[in-house]
Amino acid sequence: MVAMEKIQVLSLGAKCYGRALSLKPECESLWHDLGVNYYRQAQHSSLHDESVQLADKAMKCLQKAITIETCNHQLWNALGVIAASTYVKKFKLAQHAFIKSINSENNNVTAWTNLGALYLSQHQIELAHKAFKVAQSLEPSYVACWIGQALVAEHIGSDETMDLFRHTTELGTHLEGSLGYAQWVCHTIFDRQLDKTSELYKYNILQMGAVTSAAVSIAKYTDRKHDNPTAYNIHGLLLEQESLHKHAVQTFERAVHILKQSDNKSHLNMALSNYARLLCMVGRYEDAVTQYQTISPLTDFHDVCGLALALYKNNKLKESYQAYEQALQLASTAADKSTVLAAMGMLSYKFKDVDRAKTLLFKCSQLSPPCTEGILALCSLGLRHGDFKLASAALLELIKQENNDQFCIEISFMTACLYALQGSYNTARNQILKAIHKYPWRAKLWQQASKFMIQFMPKKAKSAAKCGRIATEQDFTVTKNGISLSLAQLAAGQHDPRDSNNNCVKTAAKMVHLYPGEVNNWALLSASCYANERSCKALKLKSNIDNNLNIKLTQYVLQQAHEAKVQRLQPWATNQMIDSLLQCRQYKEAQMLIQSAKSQWSSNAQIQSQLDLMNTKVVVCQKGNSALSESELEILRNKVVKVATSTYAWQMLAEVYVSQGMTVAAETCYRQSLQVAKSAKSVPLIRLAYLALTMSSGSHGNKEKWNVLCQEATTEALKLDPQCTAALLIQGILHTIAQNQRQSKRCLQQVLSHSSDYSLTLARFYLMKIYLDKKDHDAVQELLDAAKVCSDPGQELVYKLVESAR
Repeated sequence: MVAMEKIQVLSLGAKCYGRALSLKPECESLWHDLGVNYYRQAQHSSLHDESVQLADKAMKCLQKAITIETCNHQLWNALGVIAASTYVKKFKLAQHAFIKSINSENNNVTAWTNLGALYLSQHQIELAHKAFKVAQSLEPSYVACWIGQALVAEHIGSDETMDLFRHTTELGTHLEGSLGYAQWVCHTIFDRQLDKTSELYKYNILQMGAVTSAAVSIAKYTDRKHDNPTAYNIHGLLLEQESLHKHAVQTFERAVHILKQSDNKSHLNMALSNYARLLCMVGRYEDAVTQYQTISPLTDFHDVCGLALALYKNNKLKESYQAYEQALQLASTAADKSTVLAAMGMLSYKFKDVDRAKTLLFKCSQLSPPCTEGILALCSLGLRHGDFKLASAALLELIKQENNDQFCIEISFMTACLYALQGSYNTARNQILKAIHKYPWRAKLWQQASKFMIQFMPKKAKSAAKCGRIATEQDFTVTKNGISLSLAQLAAGQHDPRDSNNNCVKTAAKMVHLYPGEVNNWALLSASCYANERSCKALKLKSNIDNNLNIKLTQYVLQQAHEAKVQRLQPWATNQMIDSLLQCRQYKEAQMLIQSAKSQWSSNAQIQSQLDLMNTKVVVCQKGNSALSESELEILRNKVVKVATSTYAWQMLAEVYVSQGMTVAAETCYRQSLQVAKSAKSVPLIRLAYLALTMSSGSHGNKEKWNVLCQEATTEALKLDPQCTAALLIQGILHTIAQNQRQSKRCLQQVLSHSSDYSLTLARFYLMKIYLDKKDHDAVQELLDAAKVCSDPGQELVYKLVESAR
């Protein structure tokens, strides 16, 4: 098999036509085909003189064909196309040929379109418009005449130009239409003087999905034309807008390769700049530096800034600073100078030169207009080093720009940080809520409020969950929105399997499906499943999640955290794994994991202490309800003392003392837990109250002491959280035991108002006792109906209580 190039095939075709004409010299179609063949050869010839000669031969062939058949509109049209070509340039002859073609066939849309293109090339815009208009009326679906009208609109500066080009891409694939539409989309989105908030822009770009449509359109062009660097450059820019950076890199690389074979230095520099910028975006910093340095001469402000950024990302800080100094010399406007000074200030902080960083960032803020990022950096610097005066001054400058929708999130965050660092958490939260009232459509503000309340105001976990839900409703595709919602639901205890709408397991599962590569999502799913399983166990409900699934999930999180080198997640995953193994009574496996973890973190004393504590917990779980010896209790106490600042350790020791019947020692441990607890005091208070309630309701002595202790612990818990249902429930039961029905009823009714968990069942049970004693049948029936409506898992117990009373 012999491979032939296109020009060779065309040459062979011409010989074949010549042989055919020698057999049938009066065949006009053969003369037409031979003329078209010569014209195609002229188009593909690399030599200009040869192309002119071939085009001349094509003209003679078409003229011969017309002498044989003078009324054939196709012959006249072909003659007009060749006469109007760059090789012949006989425009009057071309006009005559097109008109003759139209006269021969009135409905000749091709000839009308070609005539319009001829007029357009000769700058006779009105005649071109009329010709294209006739062509459109003859065949509205003919793409070429619409392209002609788009070019006319472009020439006169009409706002309908992009609409017309877009319409050509909808009618069919045409090279000129595809290139024209893509070029206009790029021109529109990169025009800095264009109002991006105008209705015309919103319609043409956003509503019509212009970037995606143009990218698809220009991709069809580059699939057919492999030698147009401009098309590849436009395609790369559109892919960049769609965040398809890896594909954009390949496209810019192709453009650079083509331009390196030409003499167009300015276009090559533009392509190299785009290519280098995208290389930096995909993390190929060293390659980006190489491409920036290939630009000659490197005197453009944006190119030098790009080089400085690439050097910074490549950890060449000194060279990066020098490049920014060069950029500062090239900056022509105050805004550009302010931006460069901000970058230099941030880079100085990397050098640990805080004073220079402050000086440069302050200079940046003094220019007009100042760089907002620079002021944000100055504010951050003040907050980082406890200079609240500097941070406040920077915030005053930022507040002047609070009407700028672009920076409302950052300004809100900085303001909240300033107040939070000074201990004013309510004021900090209110600053975020103030921004939300102003920009309620910004999902990141809702997510910011959710994260803030989870971190600094854990008692507001339900409010955090509501904010997280709004953020996900506005934009669930943002990873952090779903994580904030799931975390807030987990913190708020929204893992009840009976509530499918507010369930952290469901939210975490959605996040895993959307972003399976994010290890944090898997960690949240693991924690949510663990909480769900424990909740079902407490409520005596059937769970779809068992401990084996929890173990597998946690094992996967531990593996992924190790591979991704997420240091902070590994200790948590290890503890979660140990706890899941304990729930399955796999004590040997738990001890093996503890020993493995101790060898891994042998240099971390804090983690070692936590692992010792977990090991002690394993030993206690193995013993079960059997009595521990004095020596074992002493060992356990000594290990807890080693981590004396851990409130959880003291509570665990207290639980061991309770199981051994050592209630006074347990009380001491709970009090010690309260002393070391910084903020989370509610749990040890509730546990202490429950211990006191248990002792008060039993046959133990000194009931008065335990009653007072229970009352004090629940009162303190209610001071921390007035809606703490556990504290209200314990108080209600305590008053029931003391036969103080009025106080008991008040507490239990508050539990019914605020609770949605198992405490609701208990409150309903004790209230039922009170109403039965009073023989208040209406209240009894109301409680029974409420239990039935909410499918109370303890409703059978309530019914039995009613039956026994009858």
